[in-house]
Amino acid sequence: MSTVIYVAIVEGDQDGGYSAFFPDLPGCVTASDTMVELPSAARDALSLHLQGMAEDGVAFPEPTALEDIRDDPEVKEAGRILVDAEVEDTPVRVNISIGAQFLKRVDVAAEACGMSRSGFLVEAARLAMEGRARARAEIGEPARAESSFRGARASGAGKRRRAPTGPSASA
Repeated sequence: MSTVIYVAIVEGDQDGGYSAFFPDLPGCVTASDTMVELPSAARDALSLHLQGMAEDGVAFPEPTALEDIRDDPEVKEAGRILVDAEVEDTPVRVNISIGAQFLKRVDVAAEACGMSRSGFLVEAARLAMEGRARARAEIGEPARAESSFRGARASGAGKRRRAPTGPSASA
């Protein structure tokens, strides 16, 4: 199990009750009579929505940071809440190719951190993806559910390039 946290936008008032929706998860909404009941209802709605996505084989979108969600002039906000949910994240065995010397360096680094090789590689991947998401947010690109890594590799970005040689190399 792992925990995910998404922002919910709260609408409503004491007279008509409250509702909440998740900007990162279109269609995920809930309502309650009181603000006190709303977080619990929002957690239930979030859990059910994510469970449905998992059953359909749909990747969860990267949660947008609270401070990165812009105000919508068409929405009369009563507030924003952070809602957490536990999601099933069953480990799967994968087979990857990695250079022998680099793998030794990974093992040394993992041991220094008190982590397993798998845990270290997963954490490194998670940090890389979070860094990409932060970088996209800083330049104003919308958050994406999947990494742009696949597109970068297809275009040749990230490949090691040989240093130019020959007479024009020093120019």
